[in-house]
Amino acid sequence: MSVIYSLANDQLWHNFLEHKKESVLTSKIIKQYEKYILNKEYTEIVTKIINEDYSFSIPRKVSINKVGKNKKRVVYLYSKEETYILKMLVFLMYKYDYLFAPNLYSFRQKSGAKKAIFDLIRSNIKSKHAYKVDIKNYFNSIPIEKLLYPLENDLNDYKLYNLIKQLVINNKVEENGNIIEEEKGIMAGVPISSFLANYYLKDLDYYFHYNKITYCRYADDIIVFDSEENIKKHQEYIKSYLDNMGLAINKEKEYFYNPGEKVEFLGFSYENGIIDLSENSVKKIKGKIRRKAKSVRRWMLKNDKPIEAGLLTMNKIFNRKFYGKEDDDLSWKYWFFPTINTDKSLKVVDCYMQEWQRYIATGKHNKKNFQKAPYELLKKCNYKSLVNEYYKNKEAQTKI
Repeated sequence: MSVIYSLANDQLWHNFLEHKKESVLTSKIIKQYEKYILNKEYTEIVTKIINEDYSFSIPRKVSINKVGKNKKRVVYLYSKEETYILKMLVFLMYKYDYLFAPNLYSFRQKSGAKKAIFDLIRSNIKSKHAYKVDIKNYFNSIPIEKLLYPLENDLNDYKLYNLIKQLVINNKVEENGNIIEEEKGIMAGVPISSFLANYYLKDLDYYFHYNKITYCRYADDIIVFDSEENIKKHQEYIKSYLDNMGLAINKEKEYFYNPGEKVEFLGFSYENGIIDLSENSVKKIKGKIRRKAKSVRRWMLKNDKPIEAGLLTMNKIFNRKFYGKEDDDLSWKYWFFPTINTDKSLKVVDCYMQEWQRYIATGKHNKKNFQKAPYELLKKCNYKSLVNEYYKNKEAQTKI
């Protein structure tokens, strides 16, 4: 029976709701899911989908600033109701997990960045050379014709395949209120894109798995470990494979590592048993802190706001990023905290954050800032130390 028919199964929607409740979402977002599911607001659209009488709306194209860079990331958004249905569909499609090799860690149940890092460490990577590469604009540059042909056979589900095909072959998008046409690949930001991103390069993953080579892929991030001679061969194979699949590497994110050298992957660094934030992760968050502090300071002065208002605004933004619970974006508490085993970089970020919070209060960087904006004032305005929160989280996990 087609997965599409399961969209009408109320019990499976309740299972989906329980799955969401077990995740890291805020109570506000959970209540939105509850309202949608308990009121069966999916019924009308699902009925039309099953009867093959429904056409998804034109997705909205949105550009999001990349942290620490002037570049923007393009994502596509469907209506809230359609997005819920696509999320449910992805949940049902976990049944296809058998299609993927064990060395693929993105968007899978009982997997993720922590498992990827720990599996790599267990593979004795410190004695090996490494090659790391990032795929340029992966989601939005996948050639649809190369995706669809094998997908139809592997899904073996006519209705599901047709729904996915309908989504990805439609070249119309809404941008700034105008309808335009463009090649948009599998559309980053759309729930179904996570499955398709895993699927498109599954044969590359299996090549390294079957040859028993230490390799890891997380969506568009790839790293492989081997001898110096073999690493060059792996580089050539990966680049040739990606080229044949209509993809290109991001040359700015292509790296080679020597044995024992600090390796950075998925925002983490690993060296001599120490798992920490990567230098790039620290650099990016520093840039975001600096820019936001200057912006808050300007806002505070322009609107004649008290120091407390500026600090509260700053902390609201970063407490959400560091400790919050969002639907599709893991905060530091859920991405970094479970995996790192040192507070070294957290201390660096803490010091930097305190420095720029004091800048918000005084507009300067000097020792007098400590008197004008003491630590007690920062805490009063909801500042939370990353180091303290890290150890609180670690203690809480130990008790579970």
